[in-house]
Order: sequence, then C-alpha cells, then structure tokens
Amino acid sequence: MNRKKVIKTRGQDSHPVFGLGQDFKSQACLPTYEEMMQCFFFVQIDLKGDRSKQPPDSEVAKIVANKIQHIWNLASLSTVTHNRIVAMITYYHKKYRNLIKPLKQRNTPFLQSKIDNFKTQSKRLFDICLSIREGYCPDNLSKKDPGKMGHARWLTTANRLLRLYISTELLSENLILLANFVMKVYAPVWFSIKTQPSIQYGSVHLYEMIHKSREFPDKIKTIINRVISTNAYFAHPENILLAMITDERVHIRELGIRRILKARQSPTRLSSKNKFRSSRLYRDHTLE
Repeated sequence: MNRKKVIKTRGQDSHPVFGLGQDFKSQACLPTYEEMMQCFFFVQIDLKGDRSKQPPDSEVAKIVANKIQHIWNLASLSTVTHNRIVAMITYYHKKYRNLIKPLKQRNTPFLQSKIDNFKTQSKRLFDICLSIREGYCPDNLSKKDPGKMGHARWLTTANRLLRLYISTELLSENLILLANFVMKVYAPVWFSIKTQPSIQYGSVHLYEMIHKSREFPDKIKTIINRVISTNAYFAHPENILLAMITDERVHIRELGIRRILKARQSPTRLSSKNKFRSSRLYRDHTLE
C-alpha cells in the first residue's frame, strides 16, 4: 500500500523568534541580525530539501556569509575575514537555539491561556478604538467583560478607560483627556510597535510618540515629556544611526553611513567607557 506523500510548505517552518525564513530582501541595505537569521533558516530549508536530516550549521553559515560579504563589498565597507563571519553566524545561531529551549519547555496550558488572553485584549483595544472613531459601538462590544485589571500591562487599563468612556453619559474633563490620549497616542503607537517590533524601528516609534502628543495642553505635555525623557533610550545617537542605516529611503541610509564613517575617522578617543544615558525632552520638543 502506497503512503500518501505529505507536502510541507515554508509556512510550517516558521520560527518562534524570527518568523519565516527568507532571503535578503535588498542588496542596497545592510542586513540586520534579524535578517541574517532569517536568511540562515531560508538557506537551511533549501539545503535540506527532501532529506530527513538537517544540513550542518557550518555549511549553512558559509553560504550566508558569502551573501553578507557580497552586500558589504557593494557598500564599499571594510569587512572582517570570511571565517570570522562564519564564526559570528554560528555563534548567533547557537544563542538562538539556547534562547528557544525555555520557550519549548514552557509550552503549557497556563502559558497558552496567557497568550490567548493577550490576543483577546489586543483585538478588544482595536475594536473599541474603531468604534469610538466611527461614533458607533455595537451591543456585543459594549457588553463584553473588559477582563481583570492589570497595572503591569497597560493594555487592560486602556481597554477599561475606553469602556468607561463609551458607557458614561456625563463625561468629566479628566476622562475625556485620558480617552483622547489613548485614542491619539497610546493605541496608535502600541499597534505600531507590535507590527514593527524590531530594534531598528525603536527611534521611529519614539518620534511617533513625541509627535502625536504635541497637541495636548502645555500642562499635560510637561507630564508626558517627563515620562518620555525617562524612557528615551531610543533617542541615543547609536539607535538613531541604526534607524537611519535601515531606512527605506536611500539618501537616509547614505547619510547614516557617512555619519558612522566620520565618527570612525575622528581622532578623539575616550579614556573610559561611554555612559549610555537617556535623553531629556524639552518644551521646544528637542532632545538632549
């Protein structure tokens, strides 16, 4: 009796941290560590083919190293040796395997319930924001249980605020202010972060948060600026340069590369380690 052949698609090879393996999208943009790992999985799947065993990591790393070295040569950057690139790729793949070990061990009903609850809260925030924007709230949404209050996760707090907003007839100024902040700042930035969670977008998300909060009164902006300044690590020059060299616009990437090359040529040398500090947001919306 002939067995039915099971066709395995690339969607079944999605990885828990980096997602689906794929080749480098563009040779005009320097690859990130995330894109390097995605290319590693892409090459690994191609080499495996119909074989039951995975190809050696060293063989996959050599092919990925050739791709990375080719992109670096096109950018006219000084590079390390081929063996060094292979060693770095192998090292980061080993770190990834160690990282997902606890994830596989934690595949329990309790963890799955937490993930399902998070998905439910996320969908509820999207639905209630859409309803407020459209000016109509369906009965099934207004009667849903907002879930338990969680101060450690502001998602449930935002849901409860908007739920209170749509169910209150006589709205206070404070409630209107909080609802406006959730609708215009918190929710849009939150969904932007979830759809683009990579570190390369950190400075972009910070700018979006600053830009969207500028329409509030000065008294409120003082409070917002204080909180943003406490967590403004993505305004650090290193993170801004990272956002620049991974930007979709060619002239922004070129500007970021020129800034890095200029800093490397600077004769100034620090006598001690550079302290990584957060930036301060001033009234004129500038960061220091």
